[in-house]
Amino acid sequence: QMGKGVVDERHPRFLGNAALSSGDFVHRAIEAADLIINIGHDVIEKPPFFMVRGGTEVIHISFRSAEVDAVYFPQVEVIGDIANAVWQIGEALTETSHWDFTRLMAIREANEAQIAEGGDDNRFPVYPQRMVADIRRVLPSEGIVALDNGIYKIWFARNYKAHKPNTVLLDNALATMGAGLPSAMAAHLVYPDRPVISVCGDGGFMMNSQEL
Repeated sequence: QMGKGVVDERHPRFLGNAALSSGDFVHRAIEAADLIINIGHDVIEKPPFFMVRGGTEVIHISFRSAEVDAVYFPQVEVIGDIANAVWQIGEALTETSHWDFTRLMAIREANEAQIAEGGDDNRFPVYPQRMVADIRRVLPSEGIVALDNGIYKIWFARNYKAHKPNTVLLDNALATMGAGLPSAMAAHLVYPDRPVISVCGDGGFMMNSQEL
């Protein structure tokens, strides 16, 4: 959900996930952009941090028109099949010799270094970064993580590298506790041959533990 895994996050030009905190690594990279192509964004999930009046122009690509308001007002909209729109853009692009990715790659390296921090931490209780790293190590690429809603969701959204689409189930819109377990159960019913793990806090688990 929310686009995580659409691009294999191991790709050498994947910069990272947009975080909740302003000034994070990905935010700094996008600030250097000449043009922003925003694909499938819904303001209810997260207000766009890059939208500034008089700032970098934004192209909105989605199945439906943007809900233009005080925080999101793209200059250009491409409405229709997202996959086809992205494919056509790719077909029209030609790489030029003057493109300089030095700053972007430096930002990526800094982000990767921070994600690696704590991945082998042995403290008890378990360090959030260690838990995320361990789950990534044991789950295959097609394994599914269903997240409930708590602070750990932020660690997974930021540090867990999704390899394939729809392998990290999370939501921000009207997000309440209790989604993790039923999401995992539904994922298992749809994909019985794929490993599924639900990550819940005590409150989220107690809301519907009776489903077991």
